[in-house]
Amino acid sequence: MGIDLSQLEVAATDLWLHSRDAVVAVFDNKVKIVADRFHVMQNLQEAIHKARRQAQKQANTEEERKQLKGLRYLLLKKDKMLTAKEEQRLQELKVTHPTLYAVTRLRQRLYEWYETDHSLQKRPRHSINGLKMLKSWLVNL
Repeated sequence: MGIDLSQLEVAATDLWLHSRDAVVAVFDNKVKIVADRFHVMQNLQEAIHKARRQAQKQANTEEERKQLKGLRYLLLKKDKMLTAKEEQRLQELKVTHPTLYAVTRLRQRLYEWYETDHSLQKRPRHSINGLKMLKSWLVNL
């Protein structure tokens, strides 16, 4: 006796196109396909690293390059874990590299969206707020 897949409504996959195609091949568009959180956040973190490296390449001075190199882990740190010094560094980044700062803010907002309980049965107010957060995040891409 195995799992009854005829009741399956949603399939979470990585972002690899072939994973999506496999679900479609088996379930013929009868199942909603969603990207799993791990791979979404992983891709976003890679994009942040690329943006930081690009900013490093475009830096005008060696000091600026070193400052950007030193931000690698700070740019991925959750806001609630930041020290006062780290918060100050991010505020400086807002002025010196606004695009890089904006990408880190989008990552934080997406993290917060994932951390929010969106179930309509449990917390309708939070679910609506979660949908608004996601829409806002997508608009800001």
